[in-house]
Amino acid sequence: MRSSHAGNGWFYRTWHLGQHLELKSIPFIFFNAKSEKVDVKAGIVAGAVGYLTKPFELEGLLASIEKCLNSKRLST
Repeated sequence: MRSSHAGNGWFYRTWHLGQHLELKSIPFIFFNAKSEKVDVKAGIVAGAVGYLTKPFELEGLLASIEKCLNSKRLST
């Protein structure tokens, strides 16, 4: 989920998705330019499995994708 725009709209949309049972199990990764600890924590609290700051490293992206896949396997 791309979340580089101003405000916390991304947080609300993510939280809102988590309120729907059929969507709650879909793992996602935040890609964001914000790298403050409070922003990372907000993304994780909102339900993100991973949070990558721009520019991101390929290894970090692959690790986050693997984490998403593993979390999906554990939830099914």
